[in-house]
Amino acid sequence: FKYSAFRTAIVDHRKTTACKTDSTGFCGIRLPICQALEKNFRIEKPTLCQQESIPLILKGSDVFIRDVTGAGKTFGLTLALLNKRRAHRIHKGKKEQPCITSLLMVPSREVAIQIEGWVRRLLPKEAFPSLVDVVQTVYRGQDINNNELLKSLSERPPHLLVGTATRLHELIKSKDLDLRDLHTLSLDDADHLLQLPKKHATFREIYARSKHVPPGEEVLHHVFDVAGSLQYKPQLIVLSATLNHSIRYFFMKDNEYTVNPVFVDISKGHKSPDNIVHHCLIVGDQDIRNIRMQKTSWMTENEEPEDETLHDADDEVGFDDDDDRMLDSVAGAFEAEQVEKGILFAGDGTNIPNLISRLRSFGLPAMDFVSSFRSLAGGLSPTPNRRVLYVTTQSFTRGVDIPSVSHVFILGGPPAIWNYLHMAGRTGRMGRPGKVIIVLRNHGGKEARMRTILHLMNANWQPFEHVQD
Repeated sequence: FKYSAFRTAIVDHRKTTACKTDSTGFCGIRLPICQALEKNFRIEKPTLCQQESIPLILKGSDVFIRDVTGAGKTFGLTLALLNKRRAHRIHKGKKEQPCITSLLMVPSREVAIQIEGWVRRLLPKEAFPSLVDVVQTVYRGQDINNNELLKSLSERPPHLLVGTATRLHELIKSKDLDLRDLHTLSLDDADHLLQLPKKHATFREIYARSKHVPPGEEVLHHVFDVAGSLQYKPQLIVLSATLNHSIRYFFMKDNEYTVNPVFVDISKGHKSPDNIVHHCLIVGDQDIRNIRMQKTSWMTENEEPEDETLHDADDEVGFDDDDDRMLDSVAGAFEAEQVEKGILFAGDGTNIPNLISRLRSFGLPAMDFVSSFRSLAGGLSPTPNRRVLYVTTQSFTRGVDIPSVSHVFILGGPPAIWNYLHMAGRTGRMGRPGKVIIVLRNHGGKEARMRTILHLMNANWQPFEHVQD
């Protein structure tokens, strides 16, 4: 192993005991934060994922965490990082100024904004009128002058720095970000951040990736290169709803990043939570019906799907995914289910303002998700006491927790299994019940593709009772 010492103590995870909720908090979380959890989030006890992972993070173990979407992985990680001891630069055996303790790399600016909102609700304003010493976020398009941002990071380094891979990489390249004393590096949604070649990637795809390394991997290399030069190893925490073999091999090959990480595997290969019910509607020229879920004979019971794009072999369409017949089907399902708060996913490249206008013409309370997000991240509702259907594309919501969403609507089939996993995961958060309604055109191989996805995801599929086959 190339590091002579660990930045934080590592313990044998086999000797840890299950945490219990008591009067002093849970999982080692400080009591004031536990009180804020109950008051502002109505959380009284941890999820199983949080119960298993938080003590390990606090004790300094390298941890790989896999669980279904909505299990509280990112929220639990944020709690643990906030509860770590503040790091200070040491010079000649004496403490100097504080430094960045933990770096949390996230897949999108929306997740960064969300985490900052969580921290604001966890810490009382009277004790922390400003969060600048506790948490700072970096992402493209921030409402802050770049010089002011760099000055803040230099003069008042935060306990927790949250940033997108692209923005962190820019700061590292410009040598404006000092991570020499970093104690913990965390990757939220490692699959998205690293974009590793798929199982059956061609040589051309592998070569192209080697020439255009994702920013997330560049940040990872930098952190460990700096740590290696100082003979210290930062703690590594990796979160993913999939955490497949490629991800695990990437981190453990040649002991470059970790030697013996603790693998907290809650989902055990089950890809979709049982509390989420899945419906799929097939829309034809003149009718609508449920998907026909006959058994797919070639699949094995415990097969673990790779993140492969499912191509349409004969995609000859008579109308598009945003055809009036498709939107009318969404409107009918929305009213039949008496949805209070839902979210609709359209394909990447969709003109969202135009789609919202058309959805409203069908009587739907459509609203742009992105413009509403800052209120949602702060725990507020932009539409109090009113029904709403947020409209967006998948790229803006990956990893985002949208409170009280009971229904997810998806126009057209997902391009890949894991795209569907993350879209469906915007409901059923923290064990609450949820429904996903996919609306597909009755053309090409879309029905067969969706049937395969539902089987591979171990999805709790049920026919939609409001449709007569």
